Amino acid sequence: MRLVMIDTEVGSKAGVLLSCGGVILVQDGLDGDAPDTVTGVLAGGAELRDRLAQAVSKADASVVVPAEKVRLRAPLGERELVVCAGANYRAHLEEMGEDLPEKAAWFIKNSRSVIGTGTPIVRPAAFPDQVDYEGELCVVIGKPCYEVRAKDAWQYVAGYTLRKDVSARDYLPDVVAASTAVQGRWAWTDNLVAKQ
Repeated sequence: MRLVMIDTEVGSKAGVLLSCGGVILVQDGLDGDAPDTVTGVLAGGAELRDRLAQAVSKADASVVVPAEKVRLRAPLGERELVVCAGANYRAHLEEMGEDLPEKAAWFIKNSRSVIGTGTPIVRPAAFPDQVDYEGELCVVIGKPCYEVRAKDAWQYVAGYTLRKDVSARDYLPDVVAASTAVQGRWAWTDNLVAKQ
C-alpha cells in the first residue's frame, strides 16, 4: 500500500495512491475517526492499515481523486526527525576521488525542509553558488525506538520513499573537516555569513 499526503480543498490529507495515479483519501476509505495524516495511519498500527487496505480494495470510483487533480505533498506530513547518512555510496565517492570514510557520517536535517513532488526548491539570495542534489532511498521508521539490535530493526521500519537531497557543496569541506559537532555548526554558520 502506497501512503501519500495530497492537497485537498481543506488542507493536506493522507491517502492511498492507486496504480492509475488516483488517490483514495484515508478518511473516505475508513468509517469513523480515521487519521488524516500518514503519521496517524502508521501510529494506528497494523490493524488499522489492514482495515484500510481492505476498504481500498472494495472502494468504488466515486471516492477516487483523479490523477490529474492529485498534488503530492511531503509523504509524511509531520515528521519528528530527518536523520541522514553522508558519504554512504561507494560509487559516488569514487567518482569524486574521495576515500571511503572510516565511520558513518550521520547528520540531521530540519524536519520542515522536506517538500512534496513538484514543489519548487527556494534558494534565498544568500544561498551558496554550488548547489548539488542526489537521489536517496529514505527509510521510514514507524514507531519510537532506541538502541535497536540489528536483528530487530525490521520491526520498526514502516516503509520506504524516494528523496532528492539538495545540499550546498561549497559548505561541505569545512563542515566535514570539523572534529566536533560545535565546530561543524560554526563552520556552516561562518560560511553562510561570509557569503551574504
